[in-house]
Amino acid sequence: MNAPEWSARTAICKGKGQKGKTFTFHGQRSARYMLKDTCVRCHTYWTPEEAEYQVDAIQNYIRGKMRKAEFWLEQMIETYVRARDLGVREQILREVWPLHDKAHVLWEWWTAKTVMASTTPMRPGSLSPVDQRLQEGIKILEEAIKDRRK
Repeated sequence: MNAPEWSARTAICKGKGQKGKTFTFHGQRSARYMLKDTCVRCHTYWTPEEAEYQVDAIQNYIRGKMRKAEFWLEQMIETYVRARDLGVREQILREVWPLHDKAHVLWEWWTAKTVMASTTPMRPGSLSPVDQRLQEGIKILEEAIKDRRK
């Protein structure tokens, strides 16, 4: 069996099976497994070990941004429930929920796009609107809770 050949540009693998029949695999493949065809091709000054380190660094940075957005989603939901349980006016609760909805949709879209394009993820800064909307909603709810307790 010949070793399959990966094309970094198309993520297509071509090779020959045990009986000599040519096969093509169109599945997605991480840059981690094709460092010489992806990272090191442009960054010629990197060794394969340095390229792998860079892949890990990028993935960890992005995971951190995703966890931060998840944290603010959780905080928004918890603050909303607390405000509702304390009797904050329905009008304020209705005012804040669209901020959650928009942030949640952006987060879902961002994570789906990043997972699908694992070698070229979305800019992590594009998660900033998620954090900003959620923090804005939390601030409104916290003020309403504070006014309710007076």
